[in-house]
Amino acid sequence: MQAKSNPGVSPSPSPKAAPHFRWKLFTAGMLAIVAGYVLLAINDITVAPILLVLGYCVLVPLAFL
Repeated sequence: MQAKSNPGVSPSPSPKAAPHFRWKLFTAGMLAIVAGYVLLAINDITVAPILLVLGYCVLVPLAFL
């Protein structure tokens, strides 16, 4: 008996795609953190904290999930 494929459900992504995406998230987080500290060094107190929070609290933790 042949299994029916459900056209409404997409196949799960390949397991090899996940590590590349995680490295991209981690790299984006590190870049946001470095950019935040660079902006702090030049006394930008509006964008720098946003980048630091984005890097430390969103992007880097998502890379580890």
